[in-house]
Amino acid sequence: MTSHGSHPSVEELLLQVEGTEGHMAGALRESLKAGGAELADELARALPSLRGDRAAAACRALAVIGPEARSALPALEEVSHRRSALLLRAPEAPAAERAIVSVRADEPEFVLEALASTKSELRHGAVDALASGCVLLDGAAAQVVAEGLSQMLPGHTAGATSALIAALRVLGARGEPAVPRLIALATEPSVEAEVGEIPRVRYVVELGRIGAAGVVVGPALARLLVDPEEPVRLAAMRWLRRVGPQSTEAIPPLLYALRFQVGRDPQPESSVEVPAAVPVEEREGIRQAQEAEVRAAAARALGELGEPNSRVLEALIDATQSTSARLRYHAVTALERIGHASDEVVTALRSVLDADRVAHVSNAAARALGTIAPAHPNTLPALAAALESPQTRKAAAWALARCTDVSEAVADLIEAFDGNRPRRAVVTRALLAAGPVVLRDLQRGLHRDDRWVRIGCAEAVGALGPEARSAAPTLRELLFDRRRDVQEAAEEALEAISEGE
Repeated sequence: MTSHGSHPSVEELLLQVEGTEGHMAGALRESLKAGGAELADELARALPSLRGDRAAAACRALAVIGPEARSALPALEEVSHRRSALLLRAPEAPAAERAIVSVRADEPEFVLEALASTKSELRHGAVDALASGCVLLDGAAAQVVAEGLSQMLPGHTAGATSALIAALRVLGARGEPAVPRLIALATEPSVEAEVGEIPRVRYVVELGRIGAAGVVVGPALARLLVDPEEPVRLAAMRWLRRVGPQSTEAIPPLLYALRFQVGRDPQPESSVEVPAAVPVEEREGIRQAQEAEVRAAAARALGELGEPNSRVLEALIDATQSTSARLRYHAVTALERIGHASDEVVTALRSVLDADRVAHVSNAAARALGTIAPAHPNTLPALAAALESPQTRKAAAWALARCTDVSEAVADLIEAFDGNRPRRAVVTRALLAAGPVVLRDLQRGLHRDDRWVRIGCAEAVGALGPEARSAAPTLRELLFDRRRDVQEAAEEALEAISEGE
């Protein structure tokens, strides 16, 4: 057989499909779909002469092509009725039955009948067709499908279970009737033994996906937050954040998870297996890494819930002093998201801003102060002090721009101008938040010995526009500055303030 255009030949494709043993990679599936009706016609012509594994491979290829392979239905019907000398059915017959359902995926009634069939291959074919997304279902049909898929869970193999999960995922929020079954499977420790390679965490993820699509599953996820298995707890926390505000049932287990500390609090055993040959200290390192991951996820989830509960705030404030930078960061961002600017919260954020040596953590604290406590009396001094460090200068200037009154920090902002242009732009934005009254201080800054202060002040004067015309004489003096970059900044500022004249 010859290839058509850039597509591999039928013979080449069949060899590839045979080698996959039913688990086709994305590239191969794309090649088959790209072949469309033309490739299906070639496979249909070849199918009567094929036997055994080669015939089964052709059937699987036609199943991937889907409704475009309708011309192959007669050949598939013939193969589905084949008999073997040693068996009642030829080995390729089941593959043909599954392919028939996929090819007729554009007939929802047929797919529904196949899903309820007593023949396992027709049921599996219906699952494959549903997972492909080709079956168009109305609301009532989708409910029937969700109920049918839930009754089939778990499958008799890991592959069958994965196909059922993929079909449910296509339904999205319409998969709500499957939620009770998913909850049962997610909470039964014996499930792994039933389905081989499918761990319980897969069901937790699917619960979360359905919840994110609009179905309330918060209470179920909340119960899983104290599951003995660490992957299950993590998945429940991650999805609880994505499905939106849930009931307050989630708060106690989240607080329990947030306060885990090695050697101090009891912690559920981890599901991660550590070989006996690994030294004790390495096992402890793995345990600490798992603990940090769980606690960080709990902090994020509490922030997403947004509940200004005193116990929540206390736990998050405590977490800002953790030895884990990741946990400190998520505790700070959770406090920002909750938005409760009590004295205790502001004090904790100031402490992080002043003392934390990890840049993204201290910057997060600066942003949080500017977001939730711009009018707090302790915010402006803390942010002004943070301008002294290049690590926190940009975030502090951004936060100052949000404060109610930045006039007291003008001198600190002018002092913060440095050689980093993006940082200077943020400092300028904060200065402009003080209004035109800042012009007097900027004009003084144009005379400073520090080259970067002169440049920053010139840029800020230019940003004020025509209302800064009184600074023109000083800017003209800077046109003869000993530094070329200062001259250029003064020239650009003169152009900006003279616009419209």
